[in-house]
Amino acid sequence: MATELRLSVRTLQRRLTEQGSTFQGLLEDARRELAHHYLLHSDVELKEAGYLLGYEDANSFSRAFHGWEGVPPGRWRTRRRKSMRDRPAQGPAVRGKSRSRGISLGISRQRARREPS
Repeated sequence: MATELRLSVRTLQRRLTEQGSTFQGLLEDARRELAHHYLLHSDVELKEAGYLLGYEDANSFSRAFHGWEGVPPGRWRTRRRKSMRDRPAQGPAVRGKSRSRGISLGISRQRARREPS
């Protein structure tokens, strides 16, 4: 990740620490948000969702998800989809704030995307 941002590993660590974050924390936040998306908005199987999120196996994903939400991913999916179907049709649903942290690493997006010369 540091290489793609054209930073040293130490600089990336220092900037994350300055923002009160860790790489592992950001990774967990991203995995949780993507897990919610996969479970709510696709028919992807649970083991496939785990694979897409970078877990070694379905059990690892299931344990992580249970830790986040207090229920296994299959049960969470069933409950959420049922509650979405039972909700009266209204305008666009107001969604909660994203849990991901707005981390500024002090580099521009343009610089991060630039290919090395």
